[in-house]
Amino acid sequence: MKLTDAQKVDIGLAPAEGIYLYVSSADYFKWPYLSKSALTAFCISPAQHRAVVDEIIKWKSSDALLLGDATDVLWFYGLKAYLAGFAEEPAKPPLKKNGKPYSNYLTSSAGKAWIAQQEISGKKVLSKALWIKARAMAARLDEHKGRDGHPSARELRDQGIAQVSLVWRCPHTKIWLKGRPDIVDFERRVLTDLKTARDVRRWGFAKAISEYDYHWQARLYLQALAILTGTDPLDWIAKYIAVRNEPIHSVQIYTLSTAALEQAEREVSTKLVEYLHCAMADNWCGRWPAETGYEETIDLAAWRRKNA
Repeated sequence: MKLTDAQKVDIGLAPAEGIYLYVSSADYFKWPYLSKSALTAFCISPAQHRAVVDEIIKWKSSDALLLGDATDVLWFYGLKAYLAGFAEEPAKPPLKKNGKPYSNYLTSSAGKAWIAQQEISGKKVLSKALWIKARAMAARLDEHKGRDGHPSARELRDQGIAQVSLVWRCPHTKIWLKGRPDIVDFERRVLTDLKTARDVRRWGFAKAISEYDYHWQARLYLQALAILTGTDPLDWIAKYIAVRNEPIHSVQIYTLSTAALEQAEREVSTKLVEYLHCAMADNWCGRWPAETGYEETIDLAAWRRKNA
């Protein structure tokens, strides 16, 4: 197994198959390979995928994504790295010229000028509500304790390497893929992703896994790690550190079931074959299944029907 330090070796804009350390987010996103998020766009429709790849439209950064990014950097890399990449709305913003406070500093002309300054310096701006949450979530992750021999969140983090970047080829379709798992413990063969969620209880987080296809991500990363390390994919396990994005920021650790990974294998394999057909034909105009052209009858989601 070879780990390549991207700070010491020029890996270029389209690196070869391998495991890379210290790749910036900006450089990683420029790599011209298929990621799980791009595959998700393809599942909406081939046209949606092509529009995203061609930057006709861009995924908008929501508060949830921004909070997740900030918490990741703060918890994995510490306060110095966090403050280098994020600007926090002042806890006590300056007053107006008449001496009165702003009702919303960030939407005021003074606040917009401050935001522009931060963005020019390459920082993402966090509202007061978001940075308070990010700091509280990172603190709760540090405080979390495992019971009866089970690991704490800190132990899972400290036993692995944070945010390695992976490049590999699907052994079946030969499609070039990329991934960026949060934590990889090569010695114990454990893949761990940190996820923020509205509900970290077992049934609530299971719904999030299904809704956002987290099991697809796990399947892709485990495939990559097995290929790149020359190991059996069945020797690897996927875990999640789920932290609630509202106070009191409860933390729960889960291991993804074998059944979920097997289902992900079937689903991802099917989608990659569909993607390959579009790529070989260079035809991305299809709008199915997001747009069928037919009026259709709709029912409640299966989980809601079962729980009624």
